[in-house]
Amino acid sequence: MTPEIYCSGRYCLDFAQIKTIKKDAEANTIIFEFKTRAEFLENPETGELQLYHINESPVTTVPFHDFDCLNAYYEQVVKDWDIFTTANG
Repeated sequence: MTPEIYCSGRYCLDFAQIKTIKKDAEANTIIFEFKTRAEFLENPETGELQLYHINESPVTTVPFHDFDCLNAYYEQVVKDWDIFTTANG
């Protein structure tokens, strides 16, 4: 999947790295969870390369001031992400 940089005011995201987008209505935030990535890292005790699965921390947007703004932004970003994932399989 090719990178697709999505910018919106306060931040930029690579749509190719997003696993899911969630809405937290109580905190008025949108949470972007990223895919797990695998890396070979050197074990400091043995000096050997080992495969590690690294879970990316979710990134939460700055809270929205009201629920209507949150819903409008959430619907738009999910729509744009769906278009990206459909086009890039």
